[in-house]
Parts: sequence; C-alpha cells; structure tokens
Amino acid sequence: MDANTTQFLRGGYAVLAAILASLVAIADWYWQGAGAIAVLYVGVVIVASQSRNAAVVLVSAAACVVLLLLVGALNPVAEQFVARLLIALTIGAVTLLSLQWLRLRSSQLRRVAIDQRWASDIEETHRERDSKSRELTSLVEQLNAERQKLALSEERTRLLLNSAAEGIYGLDNEGNCTFANTACAEMLGYQSADLLLGKNMHALTHHTRDGGEVYPIGECQISHAFLRGTSAHLEEETFWRRDGSSFPAECWSHPIYENDQLIGAVVTFTDVTERKRLQEALKRDNEELERVVSVRNSDLAMARDRLELALTAGNVGLWDWNARTNKVYYSATYKKQLGYPHDVQWNHFSHWESQLHPDDFDVAHERVNEYFEHRTNEYKSIFRLRCKDGSYRWILAQGDATFDEQGLPMRMIGVHVDITERIENERELKRLNHELERANEALQESNVQLQQFAYVASHDLQTPLRGITGFAQFLRTDYEGQFDEKADDYMRRIVEAAKRMQRMIDDLLIYCRVESRAAPFERTDLNDIVNDALALLDASIEERGAEIQCATLPSIDCDRSQILQLLLNLIGNAIKYCRDKPRVQIDADVGPERCLISIRDNGIGIGEEHLERIFEIFRRLHTREAYPGTGIGLAVCRRIVRRHGGKIWAESVDGQGSTFFVELPINPLHAPAVEASFGDQNPETTEPAGRASRNASDGGTTGQAISPPARPPEVPQHSGRHSGAPLDGERLQNG
Repeated sequence: MDANTTQFLRGGYAVLAAILASLVAIADWYWQGAGAIAVLYVGVVIVASQSRNAAVVLVSAAACVVLLLLVGALNPVAEQFVARLLIALTIGAVTLLSLQWLRLRSSQLRRVAIDQRWASDIEETHRERDSKSRELTSLVEQLNAERQKLALSEERTRLLLNSAAEGIYGLDNEGNCTFANTACAEMLGYQSADLLLGKNMHALTHHTRDGGEVYPIGECQISHAFLRGTSAHLEEETFWRRDGSSFPAECWSHPIYENDQLIGAVVTFTDVTERKRLQEALKRDNEELERVVSVRNSDLAMARDRLELALTAGNVGLWDWNARTNKVYYSATYKKQLGYPHDVQWNHFSHWESQLHPDDFDVAHERVNEYFEHRTNEYKSIFRLRCKDGSYRWILAQGDATFDEQGLPMRMIGVHVDITERIENERELKRLNHELERANEALQESNVQLQQFAYVASHDLQTPLRGITGFAQFLRTDYEGQFDEKADDYMRRIVEAAKRMQRMIDDLLIYCRVESRAAPFERTDLNDIVNDALALLDASIEERGAEIQCATLPSIDCDRSQILQLLLNLIGNAIKYCRDKPRVQIDADVGPERCLISIRDNGIGIGEEHLERIFEIFRRLHTREAYPGTGIGLAVCRRIVRRHGGKIWAESVDGQGSTFFVELPINPLHAPAVEASFGDQNPETTEPAGRASRNASDGGTTGQAISPPARPPEVPQHSGRHSGAPLDGERLQNG
C-alpha cells in the first residue's frame, strides 16, 4: 500500500477506536462495575493498535482511562473504585504491550522495506547505468556531430572573414590578437594573419597619433571595448603599417561577453584614404561650387537690380502669365505706365483684358491665340490700354512662352513698352515727310529751272557780252588818249568788267556742267591725273618756283576730267595763295574701300571762322586786286566730290598753311556711306591740337574748262618757270 492508503486506514482505526471508547463509556454508565466493561476498554486499545500507530494507541488508551475516571466520578461507588483501578492498570498494560508489539512490527516492516528498497535500488542502478550508457553513447555521437558542424561553421566563418573587404581582428582582455582576417593583415602590411596572433594590437597598429605624439592605451577608444566593455565608432583613426607608414581608417570596436563576463573585443576597420581624398575633393568642389553660387547669386542679384533699374529707367513693364491658372504677375513699372500705384491688386489675366481698348480687344486676343496656335518665334502685339485717368496709351507687348509635351502653353513672360510718343512721332513724321516730299519736289523743280536758267542765261549773255567787250575794246583802241584821263579810265574799267563777267559766266557754265555733262566712271590711276594737272600748271609752277612732291596714289573708279579739274583747282590754289616759295605735299591714305588724298601747303592759311564757308559759291575773302578770281572754284570741287560719293574739308591755321582733304570711294558703286573716315583726318570726330578743323563739305576753286592733254612724263617733284598766264579761278585763302 502506498503512503496515502496507509494514512487513510490509520485515520479510520483512530475514528473507530474513538467511537468504541464512547460506546464503552456509555455502557459503563448503565452497568456499573460490570466485568465485561474492562474487556471492552481493553478491546478499544486493541482496536487502536491495529492502526499500527503508537500515537493512536496512546490517544485511545488515554481516552479510555479518562472516560473510565469520568464515569467513576459521576457514579462514585466505593466498591467499584478498585475494579476501575484494575481496569485502568489493565488498559495501561495492554497499551504497553500494544506499543511493544507495534515497535516490533515496525522494525520488521522497516527491514523488509529496506531490503525491498535495496533490491529496487540495485535494479534501478542497473537500469540507470544502462540508460546512462546509452545516453553517453548518444551524447558522444552528438558531440562528434556538433564538432563537425562547429568545424564547418568555423571554416565558413574563416572564409567569410577572409572574404570581407574590411579588416577584422579579435582581442582578449589583454589587448592581444586572438584572430585576424586576410584583409586585416594586408592593410597592416603583413604577409599572413598568423603573424598577428598573440600580438598587442594597440602597440602594433595605433600606438602613435597622427601628429607623432604617443597614444596612451587608456585614451584609445578602440581599447575601451575590452577594458571597459564600451563600444566605439571612430570615423577617422590613424593606423600604422608594419613598414612604419600610416593611413586613416574608420573603425568599430565592440566588446565580447561570455556568461555575462567580458572576455575581449572584436574590431572592424577599413582604409578611408580614398574616401578622405574624395571628401577633400568634394569639399573643394563644394567650396568652389559655393563660391560660384555666391558669385552667380551676386551676379543674379546685380542682374535683377539692373533689370529693375533698366525697367524703371526705360519705362518698361514686365508681366509673367501662368497660362494654365491665368494668374499674372505685373511689375510696378507696368502699373505705373497706366498711372496706377505699385500696390494695386492686379494678379489675373482679366485685369489686362479690362484695360484693353474696345477697338483693340478682339485683335489683341486673336494675336495671342495665333501665337499659341502657330508657336512662332516671338509674340508681338500692339494695342491700347486704358489709364487710370481714362486716357489710352499705345503699348507694344513682346514675349515668349513655354509649352508642355502636348504643345499646350504653360507660361508666358514678356514686357510692355509704352510707344505712345513713338506712334505720335511717327504720325507727325509721316505728316512732315509728306510735306517734305512736296517741298523736295518743288525744290527739285526749282533747281532744274534754276540750272536751266543759269545755263540758258549764261549762253544768252555771251552774245551781248561779246558785243560790249568788242565795242569797249574798239573805243579803247581808237579813242584812248583823245579824251581826258577820266574817259580813258572809264573805258579801261568797261573792258575789265566785261572780261570779269566773261570769266564768271564761264565758271558758272563749268559749275552747271558738273552734273549735266558728267562722264561715266572708269578705273583711273590718280598718279596719271596728278601728272596731267602739273603739266597744265607748269607755267604757274615755273613762275612761282613751286616745289611739289607727290606720294604714290591709288587707282579708283571716277570721272577723269572732273577729278583732273578737282586737282587743278586745289594744287593751283596752293600755288596761288602763298606769299613765299610754294611747297606742296600730296599724300594718300588707302583703305579697303576708300582713299584719303591730302594736299598740304605753306600758304597764307584760312581763318577758323571761314572754314565752313569757303566752299560756298561766289564766296570771296580777299579783294580781286590781291587775289583775282570769281570765287566759284571750291564750290565746283565740292560738287565734283559729292558726285563721286566722297567728301572734302580743310584744316588750317591762319598764316601757317592749310591742308585740304578729299575722301573718295575706290568703287563708288559699292562704297559705304560718305561718313567713312580715315583715322584722325575725319573732321566730324577729331580736331588736331593747334589746327582748326572743320567739315566744310565739298569745295575747291575753278579754272578754265579743260580737256585732258597728252600724258606728260611723271614729275614727282616739280619746280616751274615764270609764266605770265594767270590761273582762272580763286582760292579764298590757301587751303
């Protein structure tokens, strides 16, 4: 029986003994002193002894004695006292016997139990030994399998570590290397990772700082992992190679724990030399980019300020239209053009529409739609916008748009230019041009009539003038000396006046014939024309002993006879208007399309106040007695130069000689505008110090109407002989 069953039976015997003791006490109450009562009391003890528990027996015996004494006390019969005492002693004796029996029984049962337990233990030991033997065998097999797995795992781990690009090594609590991968050995300059095992890695790889000072291990954050159990991540740490060189490295150091005890650390590092170089390059690039951006921002701000200033100064309005939302930005100048303050709330396309002139509304919209539809290079439109005071201003709108992939407009930006004054000026200019055209037509008609009159008058005057001259000479020849001196003087004056009138008529005919009898242009060597002119002036050159030097001149397309007339007048004037021995220098400056001829003399010069008037027809600055002539020669020069598409002007200082400049195109049919210049000789741009410079337009002096003679030999320097033949024409002071 198990312990629970035994305990239950013992409890049952104890209850039964208690019940029997109670029943015996009741029986003892009714049958005082009965002999059977003693047996019953002893029976209770015997029953209790069946529980095999000494405590139950003792309690039962004590209960019987107590009940016996209690019943005796309730029925005190002297005769029963001894019987009851004997019963009590009997109960005690039985109790002692029962207890002794129980001890013996318990000892026997214990020995049996020990024997059974020993046998059971031996059997269990055999079973456990067999089981442990089987478990040990299985454990050995598992250990072998785990050892193989561990070896395979270690091999894989070793391969993985050696395949890593980062250097990896392990440390014990002394900082000595416990393992290292191939990358670690290579980066540190060792042929094999085994050479690092057992070495102190701090003393081996990062013993010194980058600056050369000693690196204490207590300050090394890598060592803190195995010294203090703290992790560290260093973005730049100096590692030293075996050959003494160093490199920057990024490293990670982590402690290793086993059973909550710090046993070392693992360190991972990588060479960041290239990354550092790239970072420095990137830093330089960023600095350069920041500098460029700063410059660009500065330029942009300056450009924006200039734009604002230009828009304000030029009265140009700016607009920026979002074609999808119809939101529009209008600049302050845009609003100012229409008389509105800059803070007026205009931000929609409708604000532009509301200001359009009714007559321009449809046309302005049509122009926008045409631009969006055909996507021309530039949007341009002219319309009127209403101002704040109700008036309208003409506006020129120009802009450009951006389109999406479907060809729909996204944004359009442009400017508004107030062209009201231009429109009004164009209208006024159109009116003035119309009036000018009518005036020009009248002037041309008047010029034609004047030329016809001058030509006809000069011809018609020839016949009576010849008669006057002839009869005056007859009178002077036949009657000179027959009258008094006054009559002789009158006849002399009549003859001289008639001759002077004849010369004026001849010069006027030459002036008119510049246009009416002009010859076609042909390529002509100017050196030949100068030689012809010097040949015709030979008498004057010899008379005055003049020295004339001429540089090499180009060939141009021209009217030969007119250019000869031009040079005759200018060279002749240089000889004529000189008080001393005349010296004339002819030079040329040849450009790609034009040539500049200069005729410099040492004559009497021209006053600055007369330089603009010397080319006017019949303009005289001296008396006929001092310098004879008609005053039409430079006017003829000006007409000749104008016909050739050139210009003529003079530079002079009174009393110090003069220089006449003639600018002619090489090919008049392809020559640019007359305003072309030759450096400092352009009178419209420069006045040389010490010399008066004026653009006197075209001009010169006249001589007799001439025809080109046979070409004489080239005369680079000409000194003439005396000749009494006068030059017909006048130079209004030497030029």
